[in-house]
Amino acid sequence: MRCNKFSYFQLLTVTFTSILISYFWIAYLVNKSSRGGKRITETTDKYKTKFDQWKKYAAYPWLFTDHPMMRRFSSIHNDLDQLLALMSDNLGRIALLRFSYPWQMMLQNQIYTIVKHGQVYNYIVMVADEKSLQVCFELNLPCFNGTKYYKNYYKDLDPTVEALFSNKKYYKPMNWFKLRFYFDVLRRNYTILAVDTDISFGRKDIWLSLEKYSLSVGGCDMIFMREVPVNAGFFYCKPNSKTILLFKEWINTEYTHSHLDEQRTFGLMRGHYYEICNTKDECNKVKEKKIVPFSKNSLETMHAFMFPVRRFSSPYRPVGSMECPVKKLLDPCFDTSIYVHPLCVTGQTVKARKIAESGFWMMQNPCDKVNIQVSLRNNESSILEVYRCKPAVFANPSKEIEFEKCTNLIAWAA
Repeated sequence: MRCNKFSYFQLLTVTFTSILISYFWIAYLVNKSSRGGKRITETTDKYKTKFDQWKKYAAYPWLFTDHPMMRRFSSIHNDLDQLLALMSDNLGRIALLRFSYPWQMMLQNQIYTIVKHGQVYNYIVMVADEKSLQVCFELNLPCFNGTKYYKNYYKDLDPTVEALFSNKKYYKPMNWFKLRFYFDVLRRNYTILAVDTDISFGRKDIWLSLEKYSLSVGGCDMIFMREVPVNAGFFYCKPNSKTILLFKEWINTEYTHSHLDEQRTFGLMRGHYYEICNTKDECNKVKEKKIVPFSKNSLETMHAFMFPVRRFSSPYRPVGSMECPVKKLLDPCFDTSIYVHPLCVTGQTVKARKIAESGFWMMQNPCDKVNIQVSLRNNESSILEVYRCKPAVFANPSKEIEFEKCTNLIAWAA
Protein backbone atom coordinates (compact mmCIF):
# COMPACT_ATOMS: atom_id res chain seq x y z
CA MET A 1 0.00 0.00 0.00
CA ARG A 2 2.77 2.42 0.93
CA CYS A 3 4.41 1.67 -2.37
CA ASN A 4 1.24 2.52 -4.30
CA LYS A 5 0.79 5.77 -2.35
CA PHE A 6 4.38 6.71 -3.03
CA SER A 7 3.82 6.01 -6.74
CA TYR A 8 0.72 8.21 -6.88
CA PHE A 9 2.56 11.01 -5.08
CA GLN A 10 5.53 10.62 -7.41
CA LEU A 11 3.28 10.74 -10.47
CA LEU A 12 1.56 13.86 -9.18
CA THR A 13 4.92 15.55 -8.53
CA VAL A 14 6.26 14.72 -11.99
CA THR A 15 3.08 15.95 -13.67
CA PHE A 16 3.10 19.23 -11.74
CA THR A 17 6.77 19.77 -12.51
CA SER A 18 6.21 19.09 -16.23
CA ILE A 19 3.37 21.61 -16.36
CA LEU A 20 5.51 24.20 -14.59
CA ILE A 21 8.45 23.67 -16.96
CA SER A 22 6.13 23.86 -20.00
CA TYR A 23 4.65 27.10 -18.72
CA PHE A 24 8.03 28.79 -18.30
CA TRP A 25 9.25 27.43 -21.67
CA ILE A 26 6.21 28.81 -23.51
CA ALA A 27 6.62 32.14 -21.69
CA TYR A 28 10.26 32.24 -22.78
CA LEU A 29 9.41 31.50 -26.43
CA VAL A 30 6.63 34.11 -26.49
CA ASN A 31 8.94 36.70 -24.98
CA LYS A 32 11.71 35.81 -27.44
CA SER A 33 9.30 36.05 -30.38
CA SER A 34 7.99 39.36 -29.10
CA ARG A 35 11.51 40.74 -28.79
CA GLY A 36 12.33 39.48 -32.29
CA GLY A 37 9.19 41.05 -33.72
CA LYS A 38 9.99 44.26 -31.90
CA ARG A 39 13.46 44.30 -33.42
CA ILE A 40 12.01 43.86 -36.93
CA THR A 41 9.47 46.63 -36.28
CA GLU A 42 12.15 48.92 -34.91
CA THR A 43 14.34 48.20 -37.94
CA THR A 44 11.49 48.94 -40.32
CA ASP A 45 10.59 52.11 -38.42
CA LYS A 46 14.21 53.20 -38.57
CA TYR A 47 14.26 52.66 -42.32
CA LYS A 48 10.93 54.42 -42.74
CA THR A 49 12.30 57.40 -40.86
CA LYS A 50 15.05 57.58 -43.45
CA PHE A 51 12.62 57.27 -46.36
CA ASP A 52 12.00 61.02 -46.45
CA GLN A 53 15.75 61.48 -46.71
CA TRP A 54 15.86 58.87 -49.49
CA LYS A 55 13.40 60.93 -51.53
CA LYS A 56 16.10 63.60 -51.95
CA TYR A 57 18.38 61.11 -53.72
CA ALA A 58 15.90 58.68 -55.29
CA ALA A 59 16.15 60.17 -58.81
CA TYR A 60 19.90 59.50 -59.16
CA PRO A 61 21.35 57.59 -56.17
CA TRP A 62 24.25 56.31 -58.32
CA LEU A 63 25.84 59.78 -58.13
CA PHE A 64 26.15 59.71 -54.33
CA THR A 65 28.85 57.08 -54.01
CA ASP A 66 30.32 58.48 -50.78
CA HIS A 67 27.11 59.54 -49.11
CA PRO A 68 26.51 57.80 -45.73
CA MET A 69 22.88 57.20 -46.65
CA MET A 70 23.80 54.96 -49.58
CA ARG A 71 24.61 51.26 -49.55
CA ARG A 72 22.04 50.51 -46.87
CA PHE A 73 20.05 48.21 -49.15
CA SER A 74 22.71 45.52 -49.63
CA SER A 75 21.93 43.84 -46.31
CA ILE A 76 18.29 43.13 -47.22
CA HIS A 77 18.56 42.24 -50.92
CA ASN A 78 17.44 38.66 -50.18
CA ASP A 79 14.58 39.66 -47.87
CA LEU A 80 11.59 40.65 -50.00
CA ASP A 81 9.36 41.34 -46.99
CA GLN A 82 11.87 43.71 -45.43
CA LEU A 83 12.59 45.48 -48.69
CA LEU A 84 8.89 45.97 -49.42
CA ALA A 85 8.26 47.20 -45.87
CA LEU A 86 11.05 49.72 -46.35
CA MET A 87 10.26 50.98 -49.85
CA SER A 88 6.44 50.84 -50.14
CA ASP A 89 4.43 53.95 -49.35
CA ASN A 90 1.85 54.29 -46.59
CA LEU A 91 -0.88 53.03 -48.95
CA GLY A 92 0.97 49.78 -49.67
CA ARG A 93 2.02 50.75 -53.21
CA ILE A 94 5.30 49.82 -54.86
CA ALA A 95 6.82 50.27 -58.32
CA LEU A 96 8.61 47.13 -59.56
CA LEU A 97 11.50 47.76 -61.93
CA ARG A 98 13.80 45.10 -63.35
CA PHE A 99 17.31 45.27 -64.57
CA SER A 100 20.09 43.47 -66.43
CA TYR A 101 23.49 45.13 -66.11
CA PRO A 102 24.01 45.75 -69.88
CA TRP A 103 20.94 48.04 -69.65
CA GLN A 104 22.35 50.35 -66.95
CA MET A 105 21.94 53.61 -68.87
CA MET A 106 18.36 52.79 -69.86
CA LEU A 107 17.52 51.98 -66.24
CA GLN A 108 19.06 55.22 -64.98
CA ASN A 109 17.03 57.27 -67.46
CA GLN A 110 13.92 55.40 -66.32
CA ILE A 111 14.56 55.93 -62.61
CA TYR A 112 15.32 59.61 -63.10
CA THR A 113 12.10 60.18 -65.03
CA ILE A 114 9.80 58.03 -62.87
CA VAL A 115 10.97 59.92 -59.78
CA LYS A 116 11.34 63.49 -61.06
CA HIS A 117 8.52 63.54 -63.60
CA GLY A 118 6.28 60.73 -62.34
CA GLN A 119 6.68 61.49 -58.61
CA VAL A 120 7.20 57.83 -57.74
CA TYR A 121 9.84 57.49 -55.02
CA ASN A 122 8.89 54.04 -53.81
CA TYR A 123 10.51 51.52 -56.13
CA ILE A 124 12.63 48.39 -55.96
CA VAL A 125 14.83 46.93 -58.69
CA MET A 126 14.75 43.18 -59.28
CA VAL A 127 17.70 41.46 -60.94
CA ALA A 128 17.94 37.93 -62.31
CA ASP A 129 21.67 37.25 -62.11
CA GLU A 130 24.62 37.77 -59.80
CA LYS A 131 26.56 40.21 -62.00
CA SER A 132 23.57 42.51 -62.31
CA LEU A 133 23.11 42.34 -58.53
CA GLN A 134 26.70 43.53 -57.99
CA VAL A 135 26.22 46.40 -60.43
CA CYS A 136 22.90 47.23 -58.76
CA PHE A 137 24.75 47.57 -55.44
CA GLU A 138 27.32 49.84 -57.07
CA LEU A 139 24.50 52.09 -58.29
CA ASN A 140 23.13 52.40 -54.72
CA LEU A 141 19.72 51.06 -55.70
CA PRO A 142 17.12 49.19 -53.61
CA CYS A 143 17.97 45.84 -55.22
CA PHE A 144 16.18 42.54 -54.85
CA ASN A 145 17.93 39.29 -55.69
CA GLY A 146 15.44 37.64 -58.05
CA THR A 147 17.76 34.92 -59.39
CA LYS A 148 15.37 32.23 -58.15
CA TYR A 149 12.68 33.43 -60.57
CA TYR A 150 15.00 32.82 -63.51
CA LYS A 151 17.56 30.14 -62.66
CA ASN A 152 15.02 27.74 -61.18
CA TYR A 153 13.10 27.67 -64.46
CA TYR A 154 15.65 28.50 -67.18
CA LYS A 155 18.85 26.93 -65.87
CA ASP A 156 20.75 26.87 -69.15
CA LEU A 157 19.99 30.46 -70.22
CA ASP A 158 22.01 33.58 -69.43
CA PRO A 159 19.63 36.37 -68.32
CA THR A 160 22.13 39.08 -69.37
CA VAL A 161 21.85 38.18 -73.06
CA GLU A 162 19.96 40.90 -74.92
CA ALA A 163 16.56 39.31 -75.50
CA LEU A 164 15.64 40.59 -78.94
CA PHE A 165 12.13 39.82 -80.20
CA SER A 166 13.61 37.69 -82.97
CA ASN A 167 15.47 35.53 -80.45
CA LYS A 168 12.61 33.46 -79.00
CA LYS A 169 15.00 31.30 -76.95
CA TYR A 170 15.75 34.29 -74.71
CA TYR A 171 12.85 36.65 -75.43
CA LYS A 172 10.06 34.53 -73.95
CA PRO A 173 11.85 33.56 -70.70
CA MET A 174 12.86 37.19 -70.11
CA ASN A 175 9.20 38.16 -70.22
CA TRP A 176 7.81 35.15 -68.36
CA PHE A 177 10.08 35.17 -65.33
CA LYS A 178 9.02 38.66 -64.24
CA LEU A 179 5.45 37.45 -63.62
CA ARG A 180 6.58 35.21 -60.77
CA PHE A 181 8.20 38.20 -59.09
CA TYR A 182 5.11 40.36 -59.57
CA PHE A 183 2.94 37.57 -58.19
CA ASP A 184 5.15 37.24 -55.10
CA VAL A 185 4.67 40.93 -54.33
CA LEU A 186 0.96 40.98 -55.17
CA ARG A 187 0.13 38.08 -52.86
CA ARG A 188 1.79 40.00 -50.04
CA ASN A 189 -1.03 42.53 -50.42
CA TYR A 190 0.79 45.33 -52.23
CA THR A 191 -0.61 47.40 -55.09
CA ILE A 192 1.97 47.12 -57.85
CA LEU A 193 3.15 49.20 -60.78
CA ALA A 194 5.08 46.82 -63.06
CA VAL A 195 7.44 48.52 -65.51
CA ASP A 196 9.75 47.27 -68.27
CA THR A 197 13.19 48.90 -68.45
CA ASP A 198 12.71 50.57 -71.86
CA ILE A 199 10.14 53.10 -70.60
CA SER A 200 10.74 56.80 -69.91
CA PHE A 201 8.18 58.86 -68.03
CA GLY A 202 6.45 62.14 -68.75
CA ARG A 203 5.32 64.92 -66.44
CA LYS A 204 2.39 63.18 -64.76
CA ASP A 205 1.62 62.11 -61.21
CA ILE A 206 1.62 58.38 -61.95
CA TRP A 207 -0.02 56.94 -58.83
CA LEU A 208 -2.71 59.62 -58.73
CA SER A 209 -3.43 59.29 -62.47
CA LEU A 210 -3.81 55.51 -62.27
CA GLU A 211 -6.05 55.60 -59.22
CA LYS A 212 -8.31 58.30 -60.65
CA TYR A 213 -8.52 56.34 -63.90
CA SER A 214 -9.56 53.25 -61.94
CA LEU A 215 -12.08 55.01 -59.69
CA SER A 216 -13.73 56.86 -62.58
CA VAL A 217 -15.22 53.54 -63.74
CA GLY A 218 -16.17 52.36 -60.26
CA GLY A 219 -12.85 50.76 -59.45
CA CYS A 220 -11.08 48.44 -61.90
CA ASP A 221 -8.42 46.00 -60.72
CA MET A 222 -5.87 46.32 -63.54
CA ILE A 223 -4.85 49.04 -66.00
CA PHE A 224 -2.81 48.50 -69.17
CA MET A 225 -1.92 50.37 -72.34
CA ARG A 226 -4.10 49.39 -75.28
CA GLU A 227 -2.63 46.86 -77.69
CA VAL A 228 -3.92 43.44 -78.79
CA PRO A 229 -5.58 43.49 -76.32
CA VAL A 230 -2.98 45.03 -73.94
CA ASN A 231 0.72 45.73 -73.63
CA ALA A 232 2.20 43.87 -70.65
CA GLY A 233 5.28 46.11 -70.35
CA PHE A 234 3.48 48.51 -68.01
CA PHE A 235 0.53 47.77 -65.78
CA TYR A 236 -1.12 48.68 -62.51
CA CYS A 237 -2.67 45.94 -60.39
CA LYS A 238 -4.53 45.86 -57.08
CA PRO A 239 -4.15 42.90 -54.69
CA ASN A 240 -7.27 40.82 -54.17
CA SER A 241 -8.45 37.23 -54.57
CA LYS A 242 -9.41 37.78 -58.23
CA THR A 243 -6.09 39.21 -59.38
CA ILE A 244 -4.14 36.61 -57.40
CA LEU A 245 -6.17 33.86 -59.06
CA LEU A 246 -5.57 35.41 -62.47
CA PHE A 247 -1.81 35.57 -61.87
CA LYS A 248 -1.76 31.88 -60.96
CA GLU A 249 -3.53 31.00 -64.17
CA TRP A 250 -1.48 33.48 -66.19
CA ILE A 251 1.80 31.93 -65.01
CA ASN A 252 0.44 28.47 -65.75
CA THR A 253 -0.23 29.38 -69.39
CA GLU A 254 3.54 29.37 -69.98
CA TYR A 255 3.21 25.58 -69.95
CA THR A 256 -0.22 25.17 -71.49
CA HIS A 257 0.58 27.61 -74.33
CA SER A 258 4.36 27.33 -74.51
CA HIS A 259 4.52 28.69 -78.08
CA LEU A 260 3.25 32.11 -76.91
CA ASP A 261 4.73 34.90 -74.81
CA GLU A 262 3.09 36.26 -71.66
CA GLN A 263 1.35 39.14 -73.44
CA ARG A 264 -0.41 36.91 -75.93
CA THR A 265 -1.57 34.41 -73.31
CA PHE A 266 -3.04 37.29 -71.30
CA GLY A 267 -5.10 38.05 -74.38
CA LEU A 268 -6.39 34.46 -74.37
CA MET A 269 -7.61 34.92 -70.79
CA ARG A 270 -10.00 37.68 -71.81
CA GLY A 271 -13.57 36.47 -71.46
CA HIS A 272 -12.44 33.77 -69.02
CA TYR A 273 -10.98 35.66 -66.04
CA TYR A 274 -11.39 39.32 -66.93
CA GLU A 275 -13.07 41.60 -69.41
CA ILE A 276 -12.14 45.04 -70.70
CA CYS A 277 -14.44 47.96 -69.88
CA ASN A 278 -14.33 51.72 -70.19
CA THR A 279 -17.40 53.00 -68.33
CA LYS A 280 -18.83 52.42 -64.88
CA ASP A 281 -21.83 50.51 -66.28
CA GLU A 282 -19.61 48.26 -68.39
CA CYS A 283 -17.31 47.53 -65.46
CA ASN A 284 -20.20 46.76 -63.10
CA LYS A 285 -21.54 44.23 -65.61
CA VAL A 286 -18.12 42.56 -65.77
CA LYS A 287 -18.15 42.14 -61.99
CA GLU A 288 -21.42 40.19 -62.29
CA LYS A 289 -20.01 37.63 -64.76
CA LYS A 290 -18.73 34.33 -63.47
CA ILE A 291 -15.23 33.20 -64.36
CA VAL A 292 -15.02 30.61 -67.13
CA PRO A 293 -11.85 28.75 -66.13
CA PHE A 294 -9.50 27.04 -68.54
CA SER A 295 -9.63 24.00 -66.27
CA LYS A 296 -13.08 22.66 -65.36
CA ASN A 297 -11.57 21.02 -62.26
CA SER A 298 -10.47 24.31 -60.67
CA LEU A 299 -12.16 24.61 -57.27
CA GLU A 300 -10.85 28.15 -56.78
CA THR A 301 -12.90 29.45 -59.69
CA MET A 302 -16.13 27.61 -58.90
CA HIS A 303 -17.87 30.62 -57.35
CA ALA A 304 -15.54 33.39 -58.54
CA PHE A 305 -16.45 36.39 -60.67
CA MET A 306 -14.51 38.19 -63.38
CA PHE A 307 -12.78 41.46 -62.74
CA PRO A 308 -12.66 44.60 -64.88
CA VAL A 309 -9.56 45.71 -66.78
CA ARG A 310 -9.24 49.21 -68.20
CA ARG A 311 -6.96 50.34 -71.02
CA PHE A 312 -5.50 53.71 -72.00
CA SER A 313 -4.46 54.87 -75.45
CA SER A 314 -0.86 54.82 -76.65
CA PRO A 315 1.09 57.95 -75.67
CA TYR A 316 2.10 58.14 -79.35
CA ARG A 317 -1.47 58.45 -80.56
CA PRO A 318 -1.48 62.29 -80.69
CA VAL A 319 1.34 62.13 -83.26
CA GLY A 320 -0.36 59.52 -85.40
CA SER A 321 1.16 56.25 -84.22
CA MET A 322 0.29 53.40 -81.89
CA GLU A 323 3.78 51.99 -81.37
CA CYS A 324 6.31 54.76 -81.94
CA PRO A 325 6.65 57.89 -84.07
CA VAL A 326 9.47 58.60 -86.50
CA LYS A 327 11.66 61.46 -85.30
CA LYS A 328 8.85 63.42 -83.71
CA LEU A 329 8.96 65.23 -80.39
CA LEU A 330 6.10 64.30 -78.10
CA ASP A 331 4.48 67.06 -76.07
CA PRO A 332 5.05 65.99 -72.42
CA CYS A 333 1.97 67.96 -71.39
CA PHE A 334 -0.51 65.94 -73.48
CA ASP A 335 -2.90 64.12 -71.16
CA THR A 336 -1.76 60.84 -72.75
CA SER A 337 1.96 61.51 -72.18
CA ILE A 338 2.38 59.45 -69.05
CA TYR A 339 5.38 57.69 -70.63
CA VAL A 340 6.99 56.64 -73.90
CA HIS A 341 7.70 53.01 -74.75
CA PRO A 342 9.26 52.36 -78.19
CA LEU A 343 7.60 49.07 -79.09
CA CYS A 344 8.41 49.16 -82.80
CA VAL A 345 12.15 48.49 -82.28
CA THR A 346 14.35 46.12 -80.29
CA GLY A 347 17.76 46.51 -78.71
CA GLN A 348 18.93 49.02 -76.12
CA THR A 349 20.78 51.37 -78.47
CA VAL A 350 17.90 51.72 -80.94
CA LYS A 351 15.32 52.08 -78.17
CA ALA A 352 17.37 54.81 -76.48
CA ARG A 353 17.54 56.69 -79.79
CA LYS A 354 13.75 56.45 -80.23
CA ILE A 355 13.19 57.73 -76.70
CA ALA A 356 15.53 60.64 -77.44
CA GLU A 357 13.68 61.41 -80.68
CA SER A 358 10.50 61.71 -78.61
CA GLY A 359 12.26 64.18 -76.29
CA PHE A 360 12.14 61.86 -73.25
CA TRP A 361 15.85 60.92 -72.91
CA MET A 362 17.14 62.88 -69.92
CA MET A 363 20.69 61.61 -69.46
CA GLN A 364 23.82 63.46 -70.52
CA ASN A 365 25.96 61.56 -73.05
CA PRO A 366 28.40 60.02 -72.59
CA CYS A 367 27.96 58.59 -69.09
CA ASP A 368 30.91 58.21 -66.72
CA LYS A 369 32.32 54.69 -66.75
CA VAL A 370 34.43 52.78 -64.23
CA ASN A 371 35.57 49.14 -64.16
CA ILE A 372 35.01 47.21 -60.96
CA GLN A 373 36.26 43.80 -59.92
CA VAL A 374 33.70 41.60 -58.19
CA SER A 375 33.89 38.19 -56.58
CA LEU A 376 31.10 35.85 -57.59
CA ARG A 377 29.62 32.95 -55.70
CA ASN A 378 31.58 30.30 -57.58
CA ASN A 379 34.84 31.92 -56.40
CA GLU A 380 35.36 33.46 -59.82
CA SER A 381 36.44 37.05 -60.26
CA SER A 382 34.89 39.27 -62.92
CA ILE A 383 35.52 42.78 -64.25
CA LEU A 384 32.28 44.70 -64.81
CA GLU A 385 31.66 48.09 -66.39
CA VAL A 386 29.60 50.43 -64.24
CA TYR A 387 28.06 53.54 -65.78
CA ARG A 388 26.98 56.58 -63.80
CA CYS A 389 24.86 58.91 -65.89
CA LYS A 390 24.27 62.54 -65.02
CA PRO A 391 20.98 64.23 -65.86
CA ALA A 392 21.47 66.52 -68.86
CA VAL A 393 19.74 69.34 -66.99
CA PHE A 394 22.85 69.64 -64.79
CA ALA A 395 24.80 71.01 -67.76
CA ASN A 396 21.84 72.49 -69.65
CA PRO A 397 19.23 74.04 -67.32
CA SER A 398 16.76 74.47 -70.20
CA LYS A 399 16.78 70.75 -71.07
CA GLU A 400 13.51 70.03 -69.26
CA ILE A 401 11.78 73.35 -69.80
CA GLU A 402 8.93 71.77 -71.81
CA PHE A 403 8.26 69.35 -68.95
CA GLU A 404 8.24 72.19 -66.43
CA LYS A 405 5.51 73.96 -68.40
CA CYS A 406 2.99 71.19 -67.66
CA THR A 407 0.27 72.30 -65.24
CA ASN A 408 -2.14 69.34 -65.40
CA LEU A 409 -0.33 66.38 -63.87
CA ILE A 410 -3.24 63.95 -64.22
CA ALA A 411 -3.09 61.64 -67.24
CA TRP A 412 -6.02 60.83 -69.54
CA ALA A 413 -8.08 63.70 -68.13
CA ALA A 414 -9.21 61.23 -65.49
